[in-house]
Amino acid sequence: MKRDLFTDSIHEVFDPSVKYYFLQMNLPLHAMLIMDNPPAHPPDLQDDLTEEFKFIKTQFLSPNTTPLLQPIEQQVISNFKKLYAKEPFKRCFEVTIVCERRRT
Repeated sequence: MKRDLFTDSIHEVFDPSVKYYFLQMNLPLHAMLIMDNPPAHPPDLQDDLTEEFKFIKTQFLSPNTTPLLQPIEQQVISNFKKLYAKEPFKRCFEVTIVCERRRT
């Protein structure tokens, strides 16, 4: 994800959704967004929040802590990528076989 897309999604979707939820549940407006450190996550995100959403605090994990805190995440993501890549190729082979049968 690119930084501008991430920032837009935080400002246009996440922030309003959090505020709406808190108001609907009659909860105090206090939230913390904890993020890891990929390039798409801007370090100055807290400074970019409008006054309306200053109740959301951002905290970044220390570098390289995500694998320690979420070791299963690596295997899940790896398996998903393998399965996701496999399906389009499988479909292409199926279509190719059907086309070949029609020709003969």
